[in-house]
Parts: sequence; structure tokens; C-alpha cells
Amino acid sequence: MVGIKEELALAKRAKVAIEGKLTKEAIEVLRKAYRMAGTQAAFSSGGPLRDARHNVGGALPPVAGGQPSQEKIAVAKAAIDAWIKELKGSL
Repeated sequence: MVGIKEELALAKRAKVAIEGKLTKEAIEVLRKAYRMAGTQAAFSSGGPLRDARHNVGGALPPVAGGQPSQEKIAVAKAAIDAWIKELKGSL
């Protein structure tokens, strides 16, 4: 398990990655964010932060797995934004 600050740093990197061109490096960042959100959600006790982590875990795999539609990218961006908001609220 990592701290909130480390998780927030990766969430911010994921935001930058999804807002740019989906290069190999960007997809790797999104995969790391997916894994972290899923792992952290498994160990959290509930509430809005756990929900945000869960949403990221569901939104990122379709984007990181290939040629995503604009709709899937928009859903992932919204999930990442909510994740960042909840992480900042937990500091």
C-alpha cells in the first residue's frame, strides 16, 4: 500500500497521459494508475475515495487496451478527475 501523496502523484500523471496522445509511455502510465487504484480500493474502508478508485479501475482498461473511442476516453478523464479530487480531499 502506498500513501495518498504517491497515489495523487500517479493520478496526476494519468491525467496528463490521457489528455495527450496515447503513446506507449502514456498507456503504461494508465496501466500503472489502473493497478494502483484497484489495489488501493481493495484496502480502503469505503466512501467517496473508494468509489473514485473503483471507477478509475473500470474506466482505464478500455483506454489502455487499444484504440479507445472518444466516449471511453471522456469517461476515463472524468474518473481520473474525480479520483484526483477525492485524493486531494484526503490530504
